[in-house]
Amino acid sequence: METAFIQEFIPLLVFLIASMLIYVSLKKLEVPGTDWTHAILSFLLAFVFVSATKAVEVSELVIPWLITITIVLFLCTILFCFVGGEVPKYFSTIAVIFMFIAIIWAMFEAFPVLSHMLPGSSDSGLSSNWENLKDWLYSDKIKDTAAFIIVAALVGFFITKN
Repeated sequence: METAFIQEFIPLLVFLIASMLIYVSLKKLEVPGTDWTHAILSFLLAFVFVSATKAVEVSELVIPWLITITIVLFLCTILFCFVGGEVPKYFSTIAVIFMFIAIIWAMFEAFPVLSHMLPGSSDSGLSSNWENLKDWLYSDKIKDTAAFIIVAALVGFFITKN
């Protein structure tokens, strides 16, 4: 995928996305203060985020794909608007599952370093930081925590289901 035109704007996009997410989080969590206080605090925290080199490196890998996915989802939404009639409920669930699988596939296809993050793959193309992240992701603590969250979500879903 040719993303040379996006590469020039990535530091600005990282800053804007980080500041927007922090600002929305501050408003949603109802942190005391005015809107201006929240805006200034979000800008300061976004500057800290942008100054972290690893955060910017990961963002440089992810932002072009996020932009592409956003455009594709926007075009899909426009196509659904022109479909007349009601879209069946099961179709939207299937579409979400398909899009999730397509996004994950595209991420591993576009970034070869991510394919080394799969379990059972070699660590030959990974830096020491990525190796540490891979070891941490596949540790027993993370597996147990993920299993607990999934079971809790399923139990909550089935208990509250009408």
